[in-house]
This record gives sequence, structure tokens and C-alpha cells, in this order.
Amino acid sequence: MASLGKIFDTTNQQGQDTYSLLPAGDYSMQIVQSEVRPTRDGSNKYVWFELDILDGEYAGRKFWERLNLWSDNETAKKIANQTLVSMTRACGFVSIEDTEELHFRPFQVKMRVKKNGKTGELENSAIYIAAEDAPARAPAAPAAGRPAPTASAGAKAPPWAAHRK
Repeated sequence: MASLGKIFDTTNQQGQDTYSLLPAGDYSMQIVQSEVRPTRDGSNKYVWFELDILDGEYAGRKFWERLNLWSDNETAKKIANQTLVSMTRACGFVSIEDTEELHFRPFQVKMRVKKNGKTGELENSAIYIAAEDAPARAPAAPAAGRPAPTASAGAKAPPWAAHRK
């Protein structure tokens, strides 16, 4: 139990905005969390990413990506692999062993709005821009409450390694 020490009254207060699409456009983002998760039916697994928008009107807003790298569906697996290649290159790497290597490395994203083929609903789709293809611009400041993406000299682990759910 967590006593608030007072009555929390929601009258005349605004709650969280409901989920809304990000407008199509260019965004500076970084990955803040990732993990391998089981699929709903438990028959397989996928990689889940949480990303933060770093600047502009939507700074601090979240975007999530799921990559079905182990799917039985070859098309889904191919799309997931292509997306991970793009994310890896956007973070400035040629290869990685752990998705955590991609954390807190700012990169550019071209966000699209497209219709989901199964549900017909509009959804966001991200195109990750390879570091060498990204327009030159000053590095974005880390989002509020987030550590800078550099390690302290002599530190055993980077400061962001403690960032967990």
C-alpha cells in the first residue's frame, strides 16, 4: 500500500492524453530500453524497443518498436531483420551482439503514418536513417531526466547501465 497522506481528487485535473499518432516528419530519437519478450501465445519471441524523442515539439514522447526476428513468417522475419539493420546503422554500428549497445545513441528517424493492413487503422512506421546518411546537425541534449550518452572517465560501467524498468 502507498498512502498519499491526503485525498487525491481528480476533479478539475487533466489525465494523460490518449494515444495519438506522431505526425509524419523527421525526429531525433534514442533507444532507452530493449529486451527480448515472448509472444502472446508463448510460441516464439521478439525484440521490444522503447525510444524517446529528443527535441522539438514532441521531446520526451515515447515510440515503441517490435521486431519479430524469430517469427515463423518469413516476411515478418525479413522486415524485422531489415529494421534492426537500419537501427544498428543509425546508431553508428556495423554489428552488435546485444541491443543494449544501441541505447542512448541519438539518431535520426523519418516517421510515416500508414494504414495497418489487417485492422485498417492508421499507425506510425519509422525509417531509421543511417548515421552516414543523416543530415549534419548538432547533437541533441538528452531528454529531461536522462543521462548523457557518454561514460565518465574511469567508470566501470556507463552511467546509463543502471537504467532499467
